[in-house]
Parts: sequence; C-alpha cells; structure tokens
Amino acid sequence: SHVAEPADVLREAARVVKPGGQVFIFDGDYASWRFGYSDPDEPVQIVNARVKAFGRAERPEIPLTPFDQESIATPDRTRDVVFAGVDGAETRETGIYERENLVAGARINGPAIITQYDTTTVLPPGWQALVDQAGNLVAELVEGEHADVS
Repeated sequence: SHVAEPADVLREAARVVKPGGQVFIFDGDYASWRFGYSDPDEPVQIVNARVKAFGRAERPEIPLTPFDQESIATPDRTRDVVFAGVDGAETRETGIYERENLVAGARINGPAIITQYDTTTVLPPGWQALVDQAGNLVAELVEGEHADVS
C-alpha cells in the first residue's frame, strides 16, 4: 500500500475555485493569489486548523456569596463624563468604581464607570447595577430621568 506524503495530500485537497471559475492549486497559483507569495521549494505550512468537539460535561458549581446588606458602594473617585441627554450632550459628575472592590449586594446608580482588568462597564444616567451572589454585575434601566432615551 502507498502512504501519501502530507504535503501531497494538502496540495490535492487544497483545490480552490476563484470567482470566475478558475481552479488554483495550493502550492502555486492559490498561494500567490491568497497570500501574495509562493515558494514551491518550501514545505507546506499549516497556519490554522479548526476542530469541533461535542461531549458531556458536568455543570460547574458556582460559589455564591451572601449579600452584604450593609454594603454601600462608594466611588473610588469621580470625574466629569459627557453623556447623551434628551436635549443633546451633557456633562455629568460620574463615579468611578474598581470592580474588585465591589461585594455581593453592592448597588451602583448611574452615571457610573466600573473598571476591571479586562473590561470597562459604563452605566449611563437612569441605569442601576447590582452585584449578585455569583459576582455578576447585573445592570437595568430604572424609572426616572433618561429612561426614555435609547
């Protein structure tokens, strides 16, 4: 039996039809067309490979933290921030909160900015956020000013 070389298999499998019906083979025309260069003396290089997998996993247990009923979220600092208002842009004094300092039960009224190492959350005026028992930040539009602004 014959064992095909991986490069030969890739070249045969990598037939691509370019718009207009032209067929390109990976090691020459296609590589030049797709990547801007081709060197037939170099080995084939796999740049990306995709894999899909299916399986069963156990539901993870998420530790819950009791609400701190006495928790009052206070900003670490404030700054003026421009928000869209009913009559155009308006500058509002805005609390800046460090996410790591917020405990379960902490409630924050917008306008506010909550920063953390991988994201920043902006709560416009008329929004409120609550840190739930799993540590999620749950934001919702509340009644009152700017509730009709989309």
